[in-house]
Amino acid sequence: MLLLEEFNKCMDLAMRYLGYRARSAKEMSDHLRRKEMPEDAIEAVIERLREYRYIDDAQYARRFVESRIKKGGARKIAYELRQKGIDTEIIEQIVSEIDPGEALESAITYARKSLRGENNQKAKQRAWAALSRRGFSGDTIREAIGRALAEIEEDNEEDDGWE
Repeated sequence: MLLLEEFNKCMDLAMRYLGYRARSAKEMSDHLRRKEMPEDAIEAVIERLREYRYIDDAQYARRFVESRIKKGGARKIAYELRQKGIDTEIIEQIVSEIDPGEALESAITYARKSLRGENNQKAKQRAWAALSRRGFSGDTIREAIGRALAEIEEDNEEDDGWE
């Protein structure tokens, strides 16, 4: 039987935890378990937080993607969302909404950094590995490295014109 006192204490802990940033339902339940709250209190609080829309995994996932798209590709974002306990169906929907152009621009930025102004096999492999670790797809990586190399060639041609 859930006591009002346990519920209130659990709700207080949950609200403080939400005070820092939005949380997924799994993050919240894990936090409350670490605080050794009773399971029935945790379930009741999570349900109440969902009713109040303080916890909304789909909205959380959308915000998460918006904040992470500049830092990595869809695969990495999907992995991180799974780690946060977001349902696979929600992840698939949210990741499918990622703007390919925005992801490509992000990948080009990382490709430029990884290539370090070089156009050789070692630099290409380094860039491919770096972009792959960031969760970009093979097609996006290929396109990003191609565009970054084209920019490097363009810069080299401009430099040759001044000498």
